[in-house]
Amino acid sequence: MRGGNATPPVVAARNEAVGAEKPEDNAVVIYGGSPYNTAFAAIPAKDRHCLAEAIYYEARGEPVAGQIAVAQVVLNRILAGSWPKKVCDVTNQGVENGEKCQFSYACAKQRLGPPFGDAWHNAQALAEDILEGGAWLEEMLTATHFHRSDLKPVWRLGMNELGRYGRHTFYTSPSEIRRPLGKQASR
Repeated sequence: MRGGNATPPVVAARNEAVGAEKPEDNAVVIYGGSPYNTAFAAIPAKDRHCLAEAIYYEARGEPVAGQIAVAQVVLNRILAGSWPKKVCDVTNQGVENGEKCQFSYACAKQRLGPPFGDAWHNAQALAEDILEGGAWLEEMLTATHFHRSDLKPVWRLGMNELGRYGRHTFYTSPSEIRRPLGKQASR
């Protein structure tokens, strides 16, 4: 586990790659002491790969705070108990019927092609960093949903908006999230 407030090299490099002086104008990214470390440090390589895919396909090219928030939605769904218990099962939910995928990229992987290049390497490194107790966003500890900010899905109406990062808006539903991390919601 990392300590202190120094920006991990993977996060600093990612911020530089997207031209950000800091991860997000209104984000406070915490480095070290992540509540996700205890729950997810020992997950299998396949699930680590799926978390990196979610970051890559849903948020590549965005500031690191947006990428972290997407990863936290995946992890929070597992901890909430209302979704599957493995990362790959959460990110691929809906693929079996070819529609209503929980993560849009999961139904479009054939069309999108495999992940590659620096963005893929950055997504893998960031996923590992999050799972090992590195970067996290306190205000996203209860986030279980997100959508592109230019869309207005009906499901958002019963949700509490937590914030916007990059091109996405993040939400929580008090009836769905349990507090397995032992923290109160920031907002």
